[in-house]
Amino acid sequence: MRDPLNPRLPSQSWPRLAWAFAACLVALPCMAATTCTTSATSVAFGVYNSLSGTPNNTTGSVSVRCQMVGSFSDRVDYTVELSTGSSGSYVNRTLRSGTNPLNYNLYVDTTLTQVWGTDAGSTSARTGRIDLRWWSPTMQNDLTIYGSIPAAQYNVVPGIYSDTIVVTVTY
Repeated sequence: MRDPLNPRLPSQSWPRLAWAFAACLVALPCMAATTCTTSATSVAFGVYNSLSGTPNNTTGSVSVRCQMVGSFSDRVDYTVELSTGSSGSYVNRTLRSGTNPLNYNLYVDTTLTQVWGTDAGSTSARTGRIDLRWWSPTMQNDLTIYGSIPAAQYNVVPGIYSDTIVVTVTY
């Protein structure tokens, strides 16, 4: 018999309560959400000297940052692709000052052998993975873009040259 002034449950009720609690946990809908953002820094070449015998090399970056809410772990696989820019070709991307061209390219590697593009033809895209855990729910991967303007482009007209590259990240 239970005493109304003592709210403790009899000992045989605890296993039933534990199973009921576990069943409730399993029945709850998953409320986890992971959001990702992308940012990029420019590949700024500075001054190009057409009489120099060395290429003008520099770097920029693309950052992929993901944050998980309401879960114990999540994994985000992603692919980062770069467009051709104004040239319409990965063979030689083109910086422009008005109608004046200056050839350059963007690469995934420090040796400047793999053109960063879409993984089609002779180009490469960058892939990656972010593993999120409850103790580290926010992670960021920084990917370096290696840029190069080839040496000895003697017909370059002085001016301010630029190009626009579209960065596409697929999760």
